[in-house]
Amino acid sequence: MAAADETQTATPPLNTAISNALGLVWKDYAGERFAVKTDVRGTRVACTLENSVRSFNDGMAAANDDDAENPPPSPLTVASYRRAAIEAVAKVTHQRVSAFVSKHNAKTDVATEVFILAAPPRGRSVPFAEPPQY
Repeated sequence: MAAADETQTATPPLNTAISNALGLVWKDYAGERFAVKTDVRGTRVACTLENSVRSFNDGMAAANDDDAENPPPSPLTVASYRRAAIEAVAKVTHQRVSAFVSKHNAKTDVATEVFILAAPPRGRSVPFAEPPQY
């Protein structure tokens, strides 16, 4: 039981905050919320969503259907998802996102979102950076 408690306390709160923020964005596009696993290493943020790609694709198609009951205020597109995901991570981390790579594998039904944060100003360390593990 002690090992489970240690694992829970070892998880940095930033990972949870990013997971929650991206989970809300994902809900807008997939129509349901999925668990997001987030790993922060320095300025690299990697988020993984399992069993989610089909729902994302179906949710976007249904929301943009002309016969949809409650259509979104603006069409849901890959570009609008990209903007929303970047904005969510930037807001939580208080860092500008300088790169974003999104990979949705329909075969495995796994989505991987990688954000590269802009380096902090010179002389200031990244407050949430974890030491490298060798």
